[in-house]
Amino acid sequence: MTSNNDILKECDKAVLTSFLDILKKHLPREIRSYNTIYNYWYHYDKINENRANLKSDRWNFQFYRHRYGKMENCTLISISGLKETKLINWQHKFLDIMCNEQYLDLVKGIVQKKCDDWLVLPVENIMWISKEKIDKLVYNITLPNGICIAPLNSNKHSEIIANHWYYKSENTFYLVKESIEFNGGLGIFCQNSNGQPICWLATNEFFTPGFLYTIESERRKGFAKFLLAAELKRLCIQHGLDMYSYVSNENANSLKLHEQLGFEAVNRLTWLEKTIT
Repeated sequence: MTSNNDILKECDKAVLTSFLDILKKHLPREIRSYNTIYNYWYHYDKINENRANLKSDRWNFQFYRHRYGKMENCTLISISGLKETKLINWQHKFLDIMCNEQYLDLVKGIVQKKCDDWLVLPVENIMWISKEKIDKLVYNITLPNGICIAPLNSNKHSEIIANHWYYKSENTFYLVKESIEFNGGLGIFCQNSNGQPICWLATNEFFTPGFLYTIESERRKGFAKFLLAAELKRLCIQHGLDMYSYVSNENANSLKLHEQLGFEAVNRLTWLEKTIT
């Protein structure tokens, strides 16, 4: 059990509310931080009452702030204080750190003192779309006869989504399952697909639509664009928020899709991934 004097202090719901109030003044640049914290705030009671049942470590998360940090800085974890905390297991074989691009050198310098062999992943754009733009999105295709759009089911559809995800790992099934259970998702189905979607996406723990995929035989029909627009509208109606997405610089097709819907790049981030030894 960690000491009550640990340099990191867990954020309760009241502190998260204060962070949201501060971050709101810095939108859209801080849309990633705002929506990620909002997601945890929104599900706070459900997550904390069911931690023993959560099987995805990416959903079994908590927010911490520097015990002596200034609230107005919205620093959830102080880089300078990491050496004093017992809450971070630097020897864990799976360890990912996300940071805005402008802080990469600072973060990289700190973590390399903790352990070696960090891999810097390709830069991703933080693509933002306002709720006003979402409200005006127009569905520009008509689904053919025998094809419909419907909510995803975590028990029926998690396996196919996990198996087709580019970033699949040993725990991806539970990440997908709990993303659907907490935030929902949509699929496009046809009569001959045996109850499985032919195109899908679910909203993840960062509160951004993810896992977007269309099976190869159904591509170039506009399904992905149609489904992303539909999911954005669903989330906006339910939560009344601007939305965002992560899009790699290397993924030209995804960048084009997001730009067609009205997304704009407002920031960039990268991941530091600990290589497994």
